[in-house]
Amino acid sequence: QSALDVAVCGKALLQAAFSGKTAVADLAAFRGRICFTLLGDLPRLKNLILPLADQFQPGEYVIAGCVPALDGLAADRSYIPVYRYWRDGSWEALVRFARLWPKASRAIHRALIRYGFSRHLLVHLGRSLLKQILRLEQARRLLRELRPTCLIADYDRNAHCACLVLAAREAGIPTATMGHGIVNPDYGYTPLLADVAFCWGEQHRQRLMEGGVAPERLVVVGNPRMQETIPSREDARRRMGIAGGRPVILFASQPIGEKE
Repeated sequence: QSALDVAVCGKALLQAAFSGKTAVADLAAFRGRICFTLLGDLPRLKNLILPLADQFQPGEYVIAGCVPALDGLAADRSYIPVYRYWRDGSWEALVRFARLWPKASRAIHRALIRYGFSRHLLVHLGRSLLKQILRLEQARRLLRELRPTCLIADYDRNAHCACLVLAAREAGIPTATMGHGIVNPDYGYTPLLADVAFCWGEQHRQRLMEGGVAPERLVVVGNPRMQETIPSREDARRRMGIAGGRPVILFASQPIGEKE
């Protein structure tokens, strides 16, 4: 019955996934490049990935994003809207799900009972599992066309980017993740899916190690969002018009609005 419920709930998903093929011939122009992933058109994400991409020539990388387009992206930056390629369904993925679901549904059902959740969540979890299997299958297909030299994700545990990272590792493509936020606690950041995590600082590295990540998989590189040189105390006082000798308190926070 649970398999039937999932099939009914996933009907619209399957119709969309198998409703036609998207041409991938246009990906040939981006083969053999570094591939960056970008979750969305948000300053906090673009300011994390774009400074890193700027260390390379435009023809050396491609950005695979989860939105149709990025505002303000220079014309010489190569961008691929990944969502276009999630529509290319694969019967292999559907067969894999059919084989996996009986065993997976029993395990999920036991976990729901153990932790006091409604058994009706089984349908939603089954639909999510099916969706991820489809995404993983198409991530494999996308990477077979792109053949990147490496894949650098802004976050390796998102529903979209995780599929690309796992498919890349399966294909032997080196992977790294930037981590798009402070690791406090480590929930959402471990276990590490990419080969390597680029850490903002020693505290970032220590948090991931506390979450079970091996130290050799952690490299401190700094935060690309903070590239400006911090002025000296004297220069800051001069620029702010603060007389010498008076105490100064700095309050630093992230703006509430993403566009601010």
